[in-house]
Amino acid sequence: ADTGQWIGGDNTDATGLFSVKGLPPGECLVHICPSCSELMYVDETYNDVYNQSAATRITLTSGSDITIDDIVFATGNTISGTISGLDPDQWVHIALNSDNGTPDGEDDLHFGRGYAADALGNVEYTITVLPGHLYPVEIYPDGDPRAYYLAGSPTGTFSWEQATFVNPASNPIGIDIAVTQGVQLSGIVNGLAEGQRLWINARCEN
Repeated sequence: ADTGQWIGGDNTDATGLFSVKGLPPGECLVHICPSCSELMYVDETYNDVYNQSAATRITLTSGSDITIDDIVFATGNTISGTISGLDPDQWVHIALNSDNGTPDGEDDLHFGRGYAADALGNVEYTITVLPGHLYPVEIYPDGDPRAYYLAGSPTGTFSWEQATFVNPASNPIGIDIAVTQGVQLSGIVNGLAEGQRLWINARCEN
């Protein structure tokens, strides 16, 4: 449903049929995710678009079943590499977001997926993207600083402006980033009433 939360899903059967049950009435977005099943097609949002702002919303009405049109995938190019320096089983999301130049970003392309690190703290990733665009490769390690790929720098960069944008035309490999371990900042806030809790935000300049 179009509430910012993905609340249902289903795997296709051998013929490609699927059925997502238990959805509430309202407006719904359908995300088709070949990468979730290790298939080398381009993830998309119904109907044949690559960002949610341009997607076709489907209206779900209580008591009625909806069938959507046949879905055909685009064949893309791949970007591959290794994320190292993680803890075993630590989760990292890898995002490839192409900026198409619109001020509000509504035409940007968004690809990526999450991985759990292996016993050595590494993730070998391959992500399929739409060709004809340049992509910064960004990682979001759980509990550690996010970073961008920067050619020639093992640990990448924390700055989008310094990131190396990758051309997927030749299916590049070796787009590697070593995770920088996060630093903990602790303290105590005085003067709160009993039971009150206060959110603390940290902004780092790099």
